[in-house]
Amino acid sequence: MSGGPIFSHRMTYTSRRDLTAAIQTAATTAIPRCAPSRRHRTDWWYYNEEVREHNHRVNLHRKLYKKRPNPNNLRLLQEVVARARQVSLRAKEDKWLEWCATFSQHTSLGQMWRSVRTASGAAPPRPAAHPHPQQEAERLATIFTSRSSSNQLPLHTQLTQQQLRPHRDEAVREAMEVADMTDRPFSLQELQQAKRRGRDTATGADGVPYSMLAHAGPAGDAALLVSHAQRLVDSGTPAACLERSRYPTDPQTERAHQA
Repeated sequence: MSGGPIFSHRMTYTSRRDLTAAIQTAATTAIPRCAPSRRHRTDWWYYNEEVREHNHRVNLHRKLYKKRPNPNNLRLLQEVVARARQVSLRAKEDKWLEWCATFSQHTSLGQMWRSVRTASGAAPPRPAAHPHPQQEAERLATIFTSRSSSNQLPLHTQLTQQQLRPHRDEAVREAMEVADMTDRPFSLQELQQAKRRGRDTATGADGVPYSMLAHAGPAGDAALLVSHAQRLVDSGTPAACLERSRYPTDPQTERAHQA
């Protein structure tokens, strides 16, 4: 039946994709995602050298009072804190008046509200990592592809690769025909032993770290065993294994590669 291995391969890919989505959904439900936060100073918009100096004095007198808590040090600390607050208020007022001086009839309402939010202590706007991230990523990918291409090799090396390719493919096919003791599905005990119980590493393309697999539960373990067994059956023929090693496992990527 023509198309059988391709259909089975796509079914295996679909089952692995569904299993990955189920694990990610369970992890997101158990531990909801949150937006990355960044610590910021509420006085960042009016902070200057004078404010920094008085804040430094406050820290010094707080340490002094902590080491020697007596009435004199307490009174001195209160005076320094009061002076630092006055300096901060004056710097805040000067900065706000400076902003107001720039407002005119051409100033947009959005800009005015951004200034109000900033003065209320909102976080500063995060600068973009790159002004054109998509174009930069494509440029770097193009450079990497061109530099890692076999066309960069010497002509003698390219000819040698072309001559040896049929022999190498034939050697791979012969090796695939030889049965091995590991060509069998995993047992549940082997899967439990193979799970990592140490620290997580970076997630792969599926976004599933080891900690998710460790908490997959009996149903998740059963799905992993079924997925592995199905992939082992699909890869049982030498032709399927050879094609699998040449092209990506994602059908969308595979069609783009073959095109």
